[in-house]
Amino acid sequence: MITINANTKIAKLIKLHPEALEAIIKISPKFTKLRNPLLRKVIAGRTSIAMASKIGSCTVNDFFHSLEPLGFVVDTTIPAADEAKEKNPLPSFLKNLSPEKIVNLDVRPVIEGGEDPLNQIIQKVNGIKPGQVL
Repeated sequence: MITINANTKIAKLIKLHPEALEAIIKISPKFTKLRNPLLRKVIAGRTSIAMASKIGSCTVNDFFHSLEPLGFVVDTTIPAADEAKEKNPLPSFLKNLSPEKIVNLDVRPVIEGGEDPLNQIIQKVNGIKPGQVL
């Protein structure tokens, strides 16, 4: 038995049970990109079940239902990392910053396009001026 939760990485699922790849692809057509070994290596290691469910326009439970027949055991006591963050208010130092000091970067479209956003993130980080935040 392999215990999983919303924070489990897609790469770990596939590594622990190779049939998990096809089970995941059946959840949403957006996941067919995972058949490409290069994209799978780049994206799957950084993507959790919770993140993938947003990309695939499905739910975390869709993943759980698809993976349970393969022997995965679901631990629902651990909330998804992004759910925990949403419950926490913004730190006071962010609330007090003027909008021009905040640099936004949304890499979701890059990930959905099947590409690795790391270079874009590094480029944005390197362009941040003193006093700015990303």
